[in-house]
Amino acid sequence: MHIEAVRLINFGGFQQISLRSSRGRSLLDVADGAQALALEALLKFLHQAWLTQPSVALEQLRSASARSAAKEDRSSDVAPEPITIQIKFRVGADPRRHALISYDLQIDQSGDQMKVSREVLAYRQGSHGCTQRLLDVTDGNGRVVTNELAATAGGQAPQYQQLVLPSADSLAIQSLQPLARFPAVAALVEGIASALDHGAKRSFISIKNIALGAYGTRARAVKSIIKPTESALRYVQCRIVTSGARRRSVKRLVAAQRYLARVHIGAEVDRAALRADKALDESALPPSEQGHDLQVVFCALDTANGVGGIVPGQVQTIHLPKTGPSSVAEFAFTAGRDARAFRARVLIVHRNRILQTLMLSAPDAGADLALRQENTVNPAFASSASEPAADLAIVINDNPAGVPGITTLANGAASFSEPAGLDVLVKTIEALLSGTNISTAGDSLTLDSPALVALMVQLATQGYALKRELGRQINLGDFNQAARVQVVEARARAYLPVEFVYTGAPPNINAKLCPNAQKALLAQDASVHDQCQHANDPRYVCPAAFWGMSKCIERQPFGKSDQHLFQVPQPGADSLSPFTAALLAASARVATEDLQGKDGLLSALSALSSKVRLVPSWQAWRKSILAKPAASLLVLLPHTDNSPDFLNTPALEIQKKWLTSVQLDSAYVLAPNPVGPGPVVLLLGCSTALADVPFLNFVREFKEAGASIVLGTLATVHGTHATRFARTLLEKIKAAGDGRAFDEILLEVKRAMLAAGDPFVLSLAAYGHSSWRIQA
Repeated sequence: MHIEAVRLINFGGFQQISLRSSRGRSLLDVADGAQALALEALLKFLHQAWLTQPSVALEQLRSASARSAAKEDRSSDVAPEPITIQIKFRVGADPRRHALISYDLQIDQSGDQMKVSREVLAYRQGSHGCTQRLLDVTDGNGRVVTNELAATAGGQAPQYQQLVLPSADSLAIQSLQPLARFPAVAALVEGIASALDHGAKRSFISIKNIALGAYGTRARAVKSIIKPTESALRYVQCRIVTSGARRRSVKRLVAAQRYLARVHIGAEVDRAALRADKALDESALPPSEQGHDLQVVFCALDTANGVGGIVPGQVQTIHLPKTGPSSVAEFAFTAGRDARAFRARVLIVHRNRILQTLMLSAPDAGADLALRQENTVNPAFASSASEPAADLAIVINDNPAGVPGITTLANGAASFSEPAGLDVLVKTIEALLSGTNISTAGDSLTLDSPALVALMVQLATQGYALKRELGRQINLGDFNQAARVQVVEARARAYLPVEFVYTGAPPNINAKLCPNAQKALLAQDASVHDQCQHANDPRYVCPAAFWGMSKCIERQPFGKSDQHLFQVPQPGADSLSPFTAALLAASARVATEDLQGKDGLLSALSALSSKVRLVPSWQAWRKSILAKPAASLLVLLPHTDNSPDFLNTPALEIQKKWLTSVQLDSAYVLAPNPVGPGPVVLLLGCSTALADVPFLNFVREFKEAGASIVLGTLATVHGTHATRFARTLLEKIKAAGDGRAFDEILLEVKRAMLAAGDPFVLSLAAYGHSSWRIQA
């Protein structure tokens, strides 16, 4: 890159400086000591204004001007003159091949706040070519060229669109959109960041040391990095700086050293910062001209530095404007004894709902730190205006050694722990549920049946242990009052059975059913349980004390690709399609009476939906997905086992036809070019939510293939149980489901069926956004 000239007026402590390079000599070569200081100050100002926070850069510039005025004893009654910055540069040094580009910036410092009064980007091809203004903004209003490359090449007349900046201290050139359109400016911005990062300010201005090549070549390179179609995308960015008086940016840590992590969200390219590999999806945020306040959670995942195995997280609020970068959150941390193994989780949260979860770590030994999205479901962690705020958010994943880790966020506080034995607890719960489901399949149970009470005693014991672990991280007041819980699975099979968290006292082995249990389950609110005298009595067990029977729980599954079709409720478009058509298929093991009998599932579906297709094979299922009207409800009662054809590969069986999880794609869920939200999937088979092979999970596959909500099972279930539940849910939707949120309907059905003595509902787990509303 070659800077031909710089002109500064009232910049910092410099009243007027004009510099022009000569053949073979850079600006730094021709500058004297004061001029060289001015150039360095200019580089720092532009770097901060373009790549981080223009308001902070402008305020620092104002302070420098004030100090200069005080030294020169200039009267404070005289309004300061505007600051003028003009830079003329070429991407290459040859004027015959590289156009002259000028950037002019005028800053009004006469009022209480620094204001950008004028910003112009102009382009001139050849020594006698006409000058075209590609960007022209006055007091926040102006226009920008939309066909820059074609217009500057002389092939087309320039086409403009109006531009309105969000505030008086905003810079048009700061946003990604102009940078994507103007490759030479992107080169200048990247050059400034690189020069300051490496302390190579002299080589930055030198023609000889930085030659970025022909304009056309650079344009193609920048266009490949910053695609015009991604012009609105903003990324979480984290700059790691050393702590102390002389701070510098780093990308590798030293053991036991203190650092600051400066996190913000922006579209700019800052080579000194770590930029997330996936953009933050903002489509589900409610529309707002003022932008949004977001919480940033920074949690170092090293329990050795915690107290009692609990690592407190840090939470700060940033403001994300409608355009441009956010404000900056700053977190202090210390690298552990093995700096190469450092890991930290960064969460972006809106209204206590997780938008994005990122891992800050070195991908390989000896490599630089990287900021990578843990879960590529996008935009699965939405926070639209349609959705109620979550009271408690939990992220669950495993560390590289396979130890489960839990990050919790509630009421503005965050923490992390790696509880021992969590995987054993999950397997224990799964075994308890499976055993009871199988042994009682043909029995008519009541809530006080010994087998069901014994199951609840065992589950309550496991659930209390989980509550105690979570209670070490979360204030118990927040914990007990939470009505909505969001669980994000950041790795395959990173499952946390929050449905079984038990808020009562751990029951004795011979505990009896609480006398108020059935009344508590059938109540419209929690008042019966809250006022029960036996609520904390270990001689009794109460099903209403399980989270799964008292709270709306939203699960977001781990996603393995960027090609998912996750659906998110939006303001004004938060209702699922009416269940006018449905698909039904079942394993050969499901009794014909349960499926097609008088009280079978087919008749219940037909009462809800005018068009029900009962399909005998996966091939027929796939064809039926294409039929009109499109099915908005998919009901499957499959058998789950390893495929008879593929080694160690889980598969679903319907009528002795098998489909492996790796074969499952959107063709089994959505018709081509779908309109509106995806279907609801009832996947009521044998442990469809937790396949034994971690990366093969049927619920996740259906969700990723385009389903809006997937209801799966955590344990082995009997066809009779699944049929009875599906029929009850469908009848509830038809009778009282219109316009209500799916999770509220599901919670009512679960409570009612458990009150009637059906243990099957304890095995259910719903994945997807809780705010989807049903249209019966």
